[in-house]
Amino acid sequence: MFSLDTGGSEAPPPSRPAVAPVAVAAAGAPAAPGAAAPPDPASDTPTDALGFDRRGEAFVARREFDLAIADFTRATELAPADPRGFEARAGARLMNHQPLLAMADFTEVLKLKPDDAAALLARGQLRLAIKDEAGARDDFAQVLKLAPALGARVADAYVHGGFFDDAIAEYDRWIDAYPKNEDAAPAYSGRCWARTLANRDLDKARADCDQALRLRPDDPTSLERRGLAHLRLAEYDPAIADFDAALRIDPKTAWSLYGRGVAELRKGLKDQGDADLAAAAEIAPRLPERAKEYGLTP
Repeated sequence: MFSLDTGGSEAPPPSRPAVAPVAVAAAGAPAAPGAAAPPDPASDTPTDALGFDRRGEAFVARREFDLAIADFTRATELAPADPRGFEARAGARLMNHQPLLAMADFTEVLKLKPDDAAALLARGQLRLAIKDEAGARDDFAQVLKLAPALGARVADAYVHGGFFDDAIAEYDRWIDAYPKNEDAAPAYSGRCWARTLANRDLDKARADCDQALRLRPDDPTSLERRGLAHLRLAEYDPAIADFDAALRIDPKTAWSLYGRGVAELRKGLKDQGDADLAAAAEIAPRLPERAKEYGLTP
């Protein structure tokens, strides 16, 4: 860590807590329905980096991202040797739909703290999104060296980038290394998804989702993914059953609506199928285009 005042090697005062990075995958997530409104930060007049960090966090909670970014910027000016202001600003910029600026902030974090695996993972995800494959692979290699337990997160990033072979290989390594991990359900679900999107080893994909659901029953994401594996296998009734189950838990799950619509159309249920496809497109307008890329069409 770095001193707030001198940029030296001593740790910062304990009165300034670490600002956790905002996960890329959660960027822009809305507040939980019915949650109390965050406190109004307007009356707070910061005088130091800690104060600007805290007020910035309050603005983030209120989804006032421009104000949050301004406060985190001031925190970095007051404490330029502390990576946490850059880290917090990166998260706010992600939620403000400024991925390139967020990536620049993660780079600043890594100049100050080169072994920050979370920042490496986030920057790797962003690099992959802008087609900087070499840079992303370098970041992910460092993540795996520094924090092997983050291997499943690296695999998730590869899935989102369309690198299914890399994703499956990383899931394999993680599952082999942590076979009894109580949090293994997302890794099995992720490998199911990678195999389903790649349209191969579909029996294994379905088995992976089965295992994910044994570990975490009624998870709508795993139900949805297993439904899509059934759909690939032309098992339309089990597919519809899984999509129905997922939609009972989360009625706005676009892939479940889309997948159920495709299955219904293939069964000759035109009215139901058309309605589900229209509902899916209303929630996620680009989903039909993505599904077409994966060959998941009526």
